[in-house]
Amino acid sequence: MRLKGWTGRSFFPGKDEDKTSIVVNDHLTVENIPLKAYEWTLKGLSPLEWIMSRYQVKTDKKSGHLSDPNQWGSEHGHLRYIVDLVEKAVTVSLRTQEILVTLPSINPLPQTVNWPTGWQTAES
Repeated sequence: MRLKGWTGRSFFPGKDEDKTSIVVNDHLTVENIPLKAYEWTLKGLSPLEWIMSRYQVKTDKKSGHLSDPNQWGSEHGHLRYIVDLVEKAVTVSLRTQEILVTLPSINPLPQTVNWPTGWQTAES
């Protein structure tokens, strides 16, 4: 997977691309990303996909303002900002999946006669 977003125009590659590595720029590649990190999603995106879709170098058409996630890291003395963010996203995704499998299944409560009509299911 090549991610040009942090140095130029970003795109998220198709499903047939190698998702085990992200090319951040010409000098930096994050490798050995477990594919399981993409399995947990929220509104259709894994944490990594969310970061890649939003952390892009882009210029606002109206104002001409340049939005560059690399710049924030440089300005705050944290040059590993994006790499650390990717590591955290992978950790959150993997850890969340570990926690989810330990949770008990949800069993719905029986619906009483006076159950609010807005809450009733098709089974009631």
